[in-house]
Amino acid sequence: MAATSVLISVATLIVSFIMGAFVFFITDQQTVKEKKKNMEDVFSFFVNFIIFIWVGKIIWNLDLFMSDPLAVLAYPSFSGAFYIAVILSALLMTWKFRNGSIQFESFMYTLVVIFILSSFFYEFIDLVWHDNSYTWRYLSLLFGLSLLYIIFSNRTSYNIMSGLALFIYGLVQSMLSIILPFTTVFGYLIDFWFFILISLLGIVVITIESKRKKGS
Repeated sequence: MAATSVLISVATLIVSFIMGAFVFFITDQQTVKEKKKNMEDVFSFFVNFIIFIWVGKIIWNLDLFMSDPLAVLAYPSFSGAFYIAVILSALLMTWKFRNGSIQFESFMYTLVVIFILSSFFYEFIDLVWHDNSYTWRYLSLLFGLSLLYIIFSNRTSYNIMSGLALFIYGLVQSMLSIILPFTTVFGYLIDFWFFILISLLGIVVITIESKRKKGS
């Protein structure tokens, strides 16, 4: 039963990501070459993130993994593994930004937009498939951010767009985490403090971009 649940969740995640990437590809005003490059970088990021989640599951349940590896790998993931994956992904991307293999501004913009669009499709599927009454609030947030992207993406810089989306997302999600019994991201239960960090990251990105514009 657990293995079946994992497979369904993974299938839903893959379908949502494909749909989110497709909408981004047909709506964004970058050149086809730029979009392909940025989407390849984001796809690589998500693949690494999934691998890091598995690594997180192993680290979190190291004793059980040593005695029964399949039991750990087949068990559904949880927030602890998610947080470990975030840390490892952040370290990897910092290294890539520093060595110049990935450009921060365009990558972050593409990542944030595809994340929002994919999350919208994931939550919509969850609402229709499982009739989850809690998801409509989060779905409304994602719908609003999707509209924000469609309306303003070509009227402002990548960093401002990314920072604003991160700030709004983190702020509203932190409020929902207080109001609702739980808040999730792609099925993972996420704590209040994590959304605060996302909101602060958005402020940092906006501040850096504002200072750069003043200096130019």
